[in-house]
Formats: sequence, C-alpha cells, structure tokens
Amino acid sequence: MPAGNEPPDETDVLIIGGGPVGLTGSLLLSDLGVDHIVAERRDGTSRLPKAHYVNSRSIKIFDSVHMADEIYGFGAHRPGGVAWYTSLAPDGELVMSLDAFGSGTLAPAYADVSACRSGNLPQKHLEPRLRRAAERKNPGKVRFEQEVVSLTATGAASPPRSARPTVWRAWSAHGM
Repeated sequence: MPAGNEPPDETDVLIIGGGPVGLTGSLLLSDLGVDHIVAERRDGTSRLPKAHYVNSRSIKIFDSVHMADEIYGFGAHRPGGVAWYTSLAPDGELVMSLDAFGSGTLAPAYADVSACRSGNLPQKHLEPRLRRAAERKNPGKVRFEQEVVSLTATGAASPPRSARPTVWRAWSAHGM
C-alpha cells in the first residue's frame, strides 16, 4: 500500500472483499485482461466452516476459470440428501429423509438445468484455493490485511457523460 508521499495505485476495477465472490471476480477479470486490485481487510481466508454446498451454476462459473475439477477433487464426492434422526447417538432412529442437492430422484432435474453437477466443498477449503489461483493470475494485486478507507474518482462520474470513463484512484488504506 502507498506509504508516506507515494502516489496511490490506479486500477480500472477495485474489488472490495476477498471472499468467494471477490476472488472469483478476480479470476474472471484476470481471464479478460482487466486491470484490477482485490482489497480484503482480513489477514487471510476463512478459518471457519461456513457454506459448503456449491450449486451447479456456481460450478459452471468455476469451470470457466478452471477451478471446477479442483472443487470436485477436494470436496465430498457425491452430494447427498437430508436426513432427520431422533439422535446422533448410534441408537438414533431415522425419522425422515429426502433427496437433495441433485441426488436420487432429483438427479435428472439437476442434469437438465446445467452441464455441471453440484459440488460440496466447505468455504474454509474453497477460499484458499481461489486465493492461490487469483494471486497466480494477478500477482501483487490480491491484497489481504488492506482496508479501504477512502476512494478518489477522476474523470466524470455522472452525467454529463464524458468520452473518458471514470477512473478511480486506488485507496488510502492501512494495514491491520
């Protein structure tokens, strides 16, 4: 980050947030050759077991950035159903179960809406993989421990429209 009197970075796109959406956005922009910076205030990726189900439409996006096979490879191999038991103890009795996440009787319906099957990889395992891929494709511009505290625009940001698009000067920021 700029320190002292150094000029701030300039970029065409600033992605605020280095979670799954921000990192995937970075991968997509890198593939398109768009200059961008990712700023994430946390010191690293998620350490908690958050979301784990990756729907087939998300997998299709991950496939476009060559991440689907990695998600399938490290995630649960088969999406399953949902079951309710009277107890998690060995003597717990099954109360009810349903097909879910493209399993069982739902498989044909899921196959009809997407060429990609859904996946199952907890967010705490997905984010580091996305981060490594984003850093490989956009070296030095995926920045953790960076909090955006202000932005400065150059060019016309609203009507009347200018032939020159709005350019945002990257931020004044501080490490956390």
